[in-house]
Amino acid sequence: MIKVYQTYIIKSYSKIFSFVFLSFFSLIIILNIFEEISFFKDQQSNLLIPFLLTFLNAPSVIYETFPFIFLISIQFFFIRLLDKDELDIFKKISLSNFKIISIVSFFSFILSILIIIIFYKRICYSIKCLIL
Repeated sequence: MIKVYQTYIIKSYSKIFSFVFLSFFSLIIILNIFEEISFFKDQQSNLLIPFLLTFLNAPSVIYETFPFIFLISIQFFFIRLLDKDELDIFKKISLSNFKIISIVSFFSFILSILIIIIFYKRICYSIKCLIL
């Protein structure tokens, strides 16, 4: 059975991870749009083509930057714990830093496995559609 402090740690890490993920995703979309528009500026093409290519390319770029997203979100998580003095509270209930790191690591590992499965399932499905 999952304990209250574990759910708190997982929820707070999930919020920070989602914020960092959305920040990276929006930056990737914006930078990719500018790159595609500058590539197509000399050619006579539809305005929707750079946006379509951006949204097709964004998942692969996000997939490549996931290690950095995990790293930055863990850093922000521990900065938040230190700023709000929650680390001291966890130590008062005899929760070590290793236990906190193990909870976050296990959750990150499970999340990364799910992301890999979703990404490769989507890629395999689109390859099968192209072959057939």
